[in-house]
Order: sequence, then C-alpha cells, then structure tokens
Amino acid sequence: MDGGKRGQVVKVSPDPTCRVHHPNTPSPQQVERERAEKRKQIEKEKLAVTTRHRVLATIPQRVSAPLKKPDLLTVTDYLRVRALASNLPAMIWSASTAGDA
Repeated sequence: MDGGKRGQVVKVSPDPTCRVHHPNTPSPQQVERERAEKRKQIEKEKLAVTTRHRVLATIPQRVSAPLKKPDLLTVTDYLRVRALASNLPAMIWSASTAGDA
C-alpha cells in the first residue's frame, strides 16, 4: 500500500456490495449495456472504414492513368468535402493541402 498507511495492515472488505471499499462497481446490466453500445460503435466505425476503402478502390478504376495534378486535386477536394461532412478530423487532410500553399 502506498501513502500514509504504508507498512500497516489494513482491513479491506471483500464484500462486493460494500460501498466504502467498492464504491464504483457498476451493475451487471449497466456493464452489458455499455458493452453493447461499444460493440455498436465499433461496428459503425468498421462499416465507415469499409465504405471509405471501397470508394477509394473504385477511383483508379474510373479514372484514366496516369493522373495529372489537377485530377488529383479534384479527387482530394471531393474527399475533403465528404470527410468534413462526416465530421472526420481535419488533420487527415492537412497533409494533402500542404503543397497548395
């Protein structure tokens, strides 16, 4: 034990319903609800990533190669608008616009 009672024998209640020694123990229903919410959030993020990858994979199929700088800027601007509309962090796009200045 650290702190002022270091080196002393301290009695701690093993009873999980003791509010003094186990004050922040959530109920099993609350734990299950939080896990379900977390699973839903993870699935939602996975779907967003999968969709983003599918969209990015179709770009080379629809655009003639090699891409010129104006073509790349058009694609970047389109993706930036889509990302801002879906509240993605702006930091992702800061690297792509660094060459514009």
